[in-house]
Formats: sequence, C-alpha cells, structure tokens
Amino acid sequence: MAKTAKNRPPVRSVAWPSPLPGRVGWAWLLRLPWRRRRVRRILGLLRGRVSSASVLADVGGGTGVGAEEVTRVLSPTEFQRRLVLDPQRGMLLRAPRRPERPGAPELVVADAARLPLADESVDVLLSLGVLCCMNDEAVPSAVSETWRVLRPGGFAVVSVPLRRGDADEPLFQAAGFRTVQKLRPGRSLYQRPAES
Repeated sequence: MAKTAKNRPPVRSVAWPSPLPGRVGWAWLLRLPWRRRRVRRILGLLRGRVSSASVLADVGGGTGVGAEEVTRVLSPTEFQRRLVLDPQRGMLLRAPRRPERPGAPELVVADAARLPLADESVDVLLSLGVLCCMNDEAVPSAVSETWRVLRPGGFAVVSVPLRRGDADEPLFQAAGFRTVQKLRPGRSLYQRPAES
C-alpha cells in the first residue's frame, strides 16, 4: 500500500476513483483568480436566502475555496460554522491555515457518500465539481447524504461541468429536493423543503 508523506495510508473511498498520481500537486489551480470569480458567481445563488448563524458544509471542498469565497459573497457573520470535507487529506493540507481567526473553516477528511455529520445539521451544502468526479454508482448515495444532513429549508448549491449538464437532477428530485434556481444546466440551487 502506498504511503503519504507523513507515512499514513491514503484515504480509501467507495465513492471516489483513486486519485491520479500527483493530483494534489495541482491543487493550486483551485485557487486561481478566474476560478474564484466563477465560484463567487455560483455562490451568488445564496444571496438573500441564508439566515444568520448558519452551518455550511463544503463537500469535496479540496483546498476550501468554496468555504472561503462564501464569506465574500455573503456576510462572514452568516455562518457560525464552516466545514470543508474532502476525501483526500493532501487537498486539505493545502488549505490556508488560519485557526486563530474566528470562523476559520474546520477541515475534515470525509467522503461525500458517507458524511460524518449529524442528521439535519447543515443549512448550506456546497457541491462544486464533486458529483462529476465520483463513481457513477456512488452519486445516488451522495445525493441521499445531502438530503440527510440538510435541515428542512436548507440549500444545496450544486455545480458540475456543462457536458454533464442536468444528469443528476432526477436524483435530486427523487430525493425530494425542490429546484430553486438554475444558472445553466448542471449549475443549480436546490432546497430541502421545510416540513409542514
């Protein structure tokens, strides 16, 4: 079994194919200005929809760009807790470390198909370029986990490449999500309806 630089075995996942050798070395691409602008444009879907003291989970968040940029789109005080979850420890190790700053995101090694979060504990879940990187068999589990961890009335921001388009929309609808807004095929804001 291959070992990481700190002599730990790599995280094994049922949902994610094995990463390409050196993929973590390309993590800097996630932090490029044009990509940050795109992420902010996508996160604009949340304006006027998030209440204060919300909990955000950036699933498959890599180096934490989504969790970072959301504080530029919305007020930093909107979120009492921000989590960045990624199956690759190496990606999280490349996230900026600012533990001394209030509201700094928590970094968690986790798989989108098995989130280590309590039921109905998250107000906003980001899935930016995640479902397209998973094994097709695991995508329904990731959608089910999104439903499980979102509070009633919570939002899921989902973005996949245009070539994948709305292939995952039937899974979200079957799970009970309501499509609130679309920027284009494959880039949508879903809501778990509030219980009546």
